[in-house]
Amino acid sequence: MAAAASPAILPRLAILPYLLFDWSGTGRAEEQLYATDAWGKQLEMLREVGQRLRLELADTELEDFTPSGPLTLQVRMSCECEADGYIRGSWQFSFDGRKFLLFDSNNRKWTVVHAGARRMKEKWEKSHLE
Repeated sequence: MAAAASPAILPRLAILPYLLFDWSGTGRAEEQLYATDAWGKQLEMLREVGQRLRLELADTELEDFTPSGPLTLQVRMSCECEADGYIRGSWQFSFDGRKFLLFDSNNRKWTVVHAGARRMKEKWEKSHLE
């Protein structure tokens, strides 16, 4: 019989290319299933947002910036299931490793981290990206 894995060495499961999920949850099977269902809903929403981002970014003009190569957009999605069953989710958007926007899935509010993202936030809010 194999020994139980400690949280430090649990496997990282590839959900989408470049999107990894660290499974370190413990508890009853129902709670884990509920968390998995919530995770699936978040992933579907992330896919939809990714498609919209591709369209929005294609129309975005870079001000006072000439890229020397391709820009990298990173989106980090976090989903936490608390002991009482409450699920909290958030997304962090970065360009070339620099955070520019945060999105709280629970209250559906954007937070501008970099001043240059203010116009993008307003554009996304107008187009009901939230």
